[in-house]
Amino acid sequence: GAAIGLMVTASHNQVADNGIKLVDPDGGMLDPTWEGHAAALANAPTPEAALSAIENIAKTVNINIGLDESVSIVQIKDTAKVFVARDTRPHSSKLSKLVLAAVSCLGGTVHDFGVLTTPQLHFCVQHQNSNNPEDQKLANEEGYYSKLVASYQQLVGEHFKRYDPNEP
Repeated sequence: GAAIGLMVTASHNQVADNGIKLVDPDGGMLDPTWEGHAAALANAPTPEAALSAIENIAKTVNINIGLDESVSIVQIKDTAKVFVARDTRPHSSKLSKLVLAAVSCLGGTVHDFGVLTTPQLHFCVQHQNSNNPEDQKLANEEGYYSKLVASYQQLVGEHFKRYDPNEP
């Protein structure tokens, strides 16, 4: 399956407004049709209500899951890949750890990028889901910067000069 992204951030809001931004497999923002599903899950008042919200989401969008009644847990049948990143706000590390644990608990695979910007996470998700193996190799922070530098070099052409700390 394709990777999605989950960014723990308050973005331009106050620290107390920390939350998440979801990244679609194409590297874009979460499709607006998912906002109702996300709100239902985020506002579930009990674990049972959260489980019910997950089941409803899966049924609505045809995600193949199985419910193990003996342990009251949803197991994802098609392994989900979730790329997680966070900003530097005080709560972000703790919220990120909760996301990592939740994805693992549901049987998904997770890659913790640590501190990244939101555009960097979008880039990583988009490149991971590319059909081009060379693009997939760029699905990391180093790949983001190498692509940024290459684009800048192309933009300024012959005027580009690498920084040399030994030159005055």
